[in-house]
Amino acid sequence: MKRIISIFSLFAGIGVIAYCVYLAAVGSFENGFMLRNLQFFMVGFVLLALGIWGITKTKRGTAKNPKRRFPKALIIIGSVVLMLVLSVGVSLLTTQSNTSRIDKALRPYMREQYSETGASLPENARYILYDRAKDTYQYEARDILAGFEGNPDKVNTVVAFRIGTERIGYWEDSSGKNVAGATAENMIIEVIRLSDWALVDEQRFTATESSSRLNKKGEVWTYEVSIYDDEIVQYLNGLFDK
Repeated sequence: MKRIISIFSLFAGIGVIAYCVYLAAVGSFENGFMLRNLQFFMVGFVLLALGIWGITKTKRGTAKNPKRRFPKALIIIGSVVLMLVLSVGVSLLTTQSNTSRIDKALRPYMREQYSETGASLPENARYILYDRAKDTYQYEARDILAGFEGNPDKVNTVVAFRIGTERIGYWEDSSGKNVAGATAENMIIEVIRLSDWALVDEQRFTATESSSRLNKKGEVWTYEVSIYDDEIVQYLNGLFDK
């Protein structure tokens, strides 16, 4: 039984660490919940260490030479852990470096108010995404966004976005009993000329009411919106894919 628990702890630890590596790879490890993710990462190491320790202390049957059962396994596990640690470390350092570089380059252009509204796009417009809620620039985006540019030296436009939520009703079961509140996210997008922080255009998009967009949490179920929703992608590509 102890051996089973140790093996379970070992694989659970590897799974937790692998998930943290995935979060780091997609740039979500340090965004919003970095402290929680670091704690999660440490739990993974604790589980991994306990699993290794438990396996090394557990003797199986009447092995004639138990001391030779684990060195190779420990070397392999240690190598995997080292690779995971290095991967997370490199990813975090790269993300932090890119974020700082972009913020340092673009922050001086930002203003509390627009210099004008109804401005025109600059020639050969290339934009970067700016999340107003997190107050951060995003140096990566999916290929479906035409005109996106992660290099601050080439950026001349900012697409700022912020997400809000509105109540649209409530859910009920077949008997008519109230099950949960119904809300939908909306996204306001501002297209800003970087050189003088002038507003080019502003649009509001509401989440599509589909099962694939429905996030069920507690007493409120919410339709979610994303910068990669078809309607938003078409709008941005229509502006910048010229």
